[in-house]
Amino acid sequence: MPAKATRLVAIVLLVALALPLLTACGSPKSPAEPTKAAPVSAGEPTDEPAAPAKPGGSAVDAQQRVSEALNLLLGSSGEPSVLPSFHIEINGSNPMLDHESNEVIDGITDLKADVQGENMRLLYDDDGETVEGYVIKEDSGETKEYEVKDGERQEAFAVSMAWVTWPLGVIAPYSLAAIGAEAAGSEAIDGRQAEVYTIDMTKADATVVAGVQAFIGEGISAAVGKVWVDQETGALLKMDIDWEEDVYDVMSGEKDAPPVGHGSGHFEIEVSQVGQVSVSLP
Repeated sequence: MPAKATRLVAIVLLVALALPLLTACGSPKSPAEPTKAAPVSAGEPTDEPAAPAKPGGSAVDAQQRVSEALNLLLGSSGEPSVLPSFHIEINGSNPMLDHESNEVIDGITDLKADVQGENMRLLYDDDGETVEGYVIKEDSGETKEYEVKDGERQEAFAVSMAWVTWPLGVIAPYSLAAIGAEAAGSEAIDGRQAEVYTIDMTKADATVVAGVQAFIGEGISAAVGKVWVDQETGALLKMDIDWEEDVYDVMSGEKDAPPVGHGSGHFEIEVSQVGQVSVSLP
């Protein structure tokens, strides 16, 4: 299978598994009480949003707050972000297996987006070319995708994949590090008050970490960083994370196959212009 097709299969599976898990992994429970992902509406962070964690407060509150933050920013289960509109910049690299060369390479993410409800303007790299893409919900209710080249727009295919797939690079280490979240004060991010948290999987409950790794994150030996959560909505406003990872061939049919290599990952995410972004076709 070509490398791009292989990555697409992995993306669909990982995103389907991991996004609901982010809400659940922050609050460890006993085996007799299965953890369920809480539903998220477009207007409120949760039915009963977690109170902002404070230094010295409950570790579970901090874990829940951080674990929910990315879902609340991106939206889940067909629901849009809790933020009415925003600009986001995502830069990162994650180790991954290139099935054509059979070597571990850095998967690069460089994406800028304006998001207003279900409408998006995306700037991203596609094989060395910068693409200006749009995802627009028409008055008819139909969602269409466009690319703009030389000032002219044309209907396109798979523009939205740049938005849907970028979490693949960071969601596993983020999920693991979030279990070890600790409150670290507050700070203003682009004029919005944010709760600051340190995240570190080495400070998390080892049993919970192992449970999450059974689904995602196998091979991640360290994940540490910092997260800024919007105090008003609970959405992620900023993230900086580093991790170490053994890379496996997920397409291998060999049971208990050893890792094919090792690599380091780094991701930075920053949200700005909350409530100030408007998206429409040029």
